[in-house]
Amino acid sequence: MGTMTNSPKDVVREMAQSGYITNVDLWLKAIDMRNLYSYIYKEDLAEQVYTFAASFLAEFKTLSTKLENT
Repeated sequence: MGTMTNSPKDVVREMAQSGYITNVDLWLKAIDMRNLYSYIYKEDLAEQVYTFAASFLAEFKTLSTKLENT
């Protein structure tokens, strides 16, 4: 850990290499959803982002627990 980067996707890849996360594709999708959310003007897209965020919560909690125990 500790690589200098300005790219969230690079951080995700490094977290996977360090064993903090296992599902890289899901984390990369989370970044894409966050980016999509910034430009949502349609209810159906907002629903997609909300549904994804709700399903992503468990993954985030797993990482949070690992970081707390480090």
